[in-house]
Amino acid sequence: LYATPAYRSDTPWCIRADNLAPYDRLRDWTNFNISLRVDGPDDLSIEAYVKNVFNKAPITDAFLNSDDSGLTTNVFTLDPRIIGFSIAKKF
Repeated sequence: LYATPAYRSDTPWCIRADNLAPYDRLRDWTNFNISLRVDGPDDLSIEAYVKNVFNKAPITDAFLNSDDSGLTTNVFTLDPRIIGFSIAKKF
């Protein structure tokens, strides 16, 4: 069983003289992934996993576009919850 928690504290995303405005900072966020792998006979393994267990979509990064595009902001979020499995055989 593997669990990979991640935490990021609030950070400035925009470089300004003061970075004090709330809109200049990314909020803190957490993420939790989990997987379970079972190794079987004949070098066969089966793994089930869940990425983003709590299905949160925090903004993880952002950047400000140039003024010729209206000074819009692009933001990046975590992927939604993903559930999957894999089967592997070593030869």
